[in-house]
Amino acid sequence: MLGANPLRAFAMNFGKLEASNPKCINMAVGVPIDATPAVVVEAKKEWVELSALQGKNGYGDPKGMDTLRHNLTEYYTSTYNLSADAINPDDFTITTGGSSHSLSLSFELLMRGSQGQGQLIILAPFFGPYVGMVKLANGNEVLVDTDKDFLPDLVAIEAAITKDTKAILINSPNNPTGKVYSK
Repeated sequence: MLGANPLRAFAMNFGKLEASNPKCINMAVGVPIDATPAVVVEAKKEWVELSALQGKNGYGDPKGMDTLRHNLTEYYTSTYNLSADAINPDDFTITTGGSSHSLSLSFELLMRGSQGQGQLIILAPFFGPYVGMVKLANGNEVLVDTDKDFLPDLVAIEAAITKDTKAILINSPNNPTGKVYSK
């Protein structure tokens, strides 16, 4: 049984809390309180118009933008002194809007064959659906708290690793904290 998503449950009941204290700000599900700045709206309109004029109004490459994948290859090759054949653009898959689906499928693949014993380490706080995705993949979540600045606690992560650990989920920028990990 997956159980209720606690973040969504909080968001749904926030009205009661807000009624008793109007100074409360609901930051549970990432709903902005400000309108999208006009400059962003105009830039998006221009991009859509230009894309349509150039015939780029269909689905993109399912592995992500070719230019970005090539740039990532160059970055990792030069930053980590990798040989030219150690990594290539096809090693990368870049996702956006469908990332939850991509993660679910990835978790399914990671947990395949683990007979319900596979573990995924998730840094907390975390995006609520991760736990449900792991459970649907017949895996087990291992929650590891970040430090007071929401940075990964490497000692705690290492202590959480077992023979059943399949992966460590690194979410940067982190949802919900927005923290960006430098390394």
